[in-house]
Amino acid sequence: MRDNLILPSRLTFVSLLGASASLFSVELSKQLHGLTIKSGFSADMFVCSILIDVYSKCSSIKEARQVFIEMNEKNIVIWNSMLFGYIQQCENEEALKLFLKLQYCSQKPNYLTFVAVIAASGILVSLLHGLQFHNQIVKAGLDFDPYVTNALVDMYSKCGSLEEAWRMFHSTLQRDIACWNSMISTYAQHGEAKEALNIFEKMINDGLKPNNVTFVGVLSACSHVGFVKEGLDHFYSMSGYGIEPKTEHYVCMISLLGRAGKLVEAMQFIEKMPIPPAAIVWRNLLSAYREAGHIDLGKYAASMAISIDPKDSGSYISNIYASKGMWINVKMLREKMDSNGVVKETGRSWIEINNEGSDIFPGIVPSHMSNISMSSLSWFLLWFGSGPFH
Repeated sequence: MRDNLILPSRLTFVSLLGASASLFSVELSKQLHGLTIKSGFSADMFVCSILIDVYSKCSSIKEARQVFIEMNEKNIVIWNSMLFGYIQQCENEEALKLFLKLQYCSQKPNYLTFVAVIAASGILVSLLHGLQFHNQIVKAGLDFDPYVTNALVDMYSKCGSLEEAWRMFHSTLQRDIACWNSMISTYAQHGEAKEALNIFEKMINDGLKPNNVTFVGVLSACSHVGFVKEGLDHFYSMSGYGIEPKTEHYVCMISLLGRAGKLVEAMQFIEKMPIPPAAIVWRNLLSAYREAGHIDLGKYAASMAISIDPKDSGSYISNIYASKGMWINVKMLREKMDSNGVVKETGRSWIEINNEGSDIFPGIVPSHMSNISMSSLSWFLLWFGSGPFH
């Protein structure tokens, strides 16, 4: 195209950037970004929206933010792209801050805007923010939008408000498969397996066909309470709906069998998998062996997980050795972790004080919390438990 001196158009760059995003190539995205500037499309809202999305998918949130900042005019699509970019990169606090800035400009939030901030509230387990956004949604007349409703159900579930989640689901006039899945997953996450299975049966009776996500919720519900027979029945019924079990379904089944103490059956289940077991499958089996105190079997599951993903600290079984007082093995294993460049992720919590959220790490007090009295902090720890400091 360039050899024939044909000038690229807006759609040219949209197509190329889409291909770059699918490859998760930062360098290619930057090269295409440079071409958009040279070709006079650097201020085009459609192109900029795609650029923000591409950089976000390539884990280059700084570049995405820079594109956003340099735009003189921004429509709601641009704002939404940046919001979802932050959420995609787990910068949920930044997403909420950006929404606050949106309130002071001329753009009016739409349903996607609220889906984004509701999702951020759920991830942060901030019921206060979720309630405030829900109130704005009602005022904007978007409370019956199916995408917004699904987001609200999920948010209330993550914040522990099961009754509110059910109320939102029950008030929805048009329930699509995503809405049913949200409610099934909600009950599953809260250990209400019977309710989750009842919702599944109602969905089937209403004529909806389940999908992959549906069965993840159903199998997860069975796993949490040890419904082995029901879990196996639902797993083997998937083929009747034309669904091929994926890794996430096998993970649920290994977790189900492992929690029920059926360790031999769990191993046999892995051996019969028609797809190569992912590291997470072996880690779930390792977790079951860890609970049962089976060192030799745990070593085998750990070795399989490490062979697939040697950088994951969860696959190393130092705590199993420590529980048995095998300190030489603990030392050797941690030396192996160091040689493999494995770094154990630091524990963290997210709390909200005076309407301001903070990441809390062991031994580190955020600067804006330094003036909080020790009595207040002691009360907080007494009431909520000692969290990461325990």
